[in-house]
Amino acid sequence: MNGKAWATVLAFVLWMGGSGYWYVCRIQQACPTSNTSSAAVSSAAAGTITTDEAQALTTIDQPNPYLLGSKWAWPEVAQGPNFAHLRDSLLTALGEDNILEIVGIWYEGEPAAEGQANMGLARAQAFREMLGDVLPDDRVTISSRRLRPPDGIENRWFRALDFNFIAPDKEEEVEIVEVENRIEVHFPFNSTQAQIDQRIKDYLDKLAQRLQQTNETVTIIGHTDNIGDEADNYRLGLERAQAIRNILVERGVAPSRITVRSKGETEPIATNDTEQGRRKNRRAEIILESPQ
Repeated sequence: MNGKAWATVLAFVLWMGGSGYWYVCRIQQACPTSNTSSAAVSSAAAGTITTDEAQALTTIDQPNPYLLGSKWAWPEVAQGPNFAHLRDSLLTALGEDNILEIVGIWYEGEPAAEGQANMGLARAQAFREMLGDVLPDDRVTISSRRLRPPDGIENRWFRALDFNFIAPDKEEEVEIVEVENRIEVHFPFNSTQAQIDQRIKDYLDKLAQRLQQTNETVTIIGHTDNIGDEADNYRLGLERAQAIRNILVERGVAPSRITVRSKGETEPIATNDTEQGRRKNRRAEIILESPQ
């Protein structure tokens, strides 16, 4: 490797380290002390809860302990005491060109908020309104993330939001996201079976190998954005789900273990008002369940 290539690699490593420090220390305010383990630092950066934090979870009859917290079936976001610092740090880290993705967290079993497809989108929109005019609409998009509810969550405060930075000129491509027992495969615009690329096939190879070693069942649900006719979108969602099922079957998974459905445009996880949001909604959701 020549000197220029080494310099490029070194610059990237330094940038990654600096970005991680900024997110953990300046935005999440979870800088490690000298006796903090690397595992705890990773948990803080990912927004997960350590054992010590779990013991200190706050019930809803007490003040919100989070920088941005919410509670069961509540579409609002409660500000912690350092909200202004969080906002300013977030805007500084965002830079002049990137798009801010506000990800609202919600739990299975929570009702949908009025005017939104789920409670997570309502929480993301609430934070968008908190920001006011500091960011124009073309630099903000909202989405949501569904989680399985831990015991007692209905009576506790919980973290309401996550954030991502999106480069405005990012080329549209396939994205695969794993969340608990679900896998989301996000498709480029109008793609169906003919456009399933090698990255998806490689991932499904590994998934098929896993399924051959377990007795898990698979539900595949196709989703779309809201561009076009609703009936056409239902068909497109079904085609995406069937394409994934066909690949798994070709790789040895029994068809009887796979259920295929389409929700079309009816269950968005992001706003359809931005291209970044519509990209999130064009997806197939793969749900793995172990028999009881």
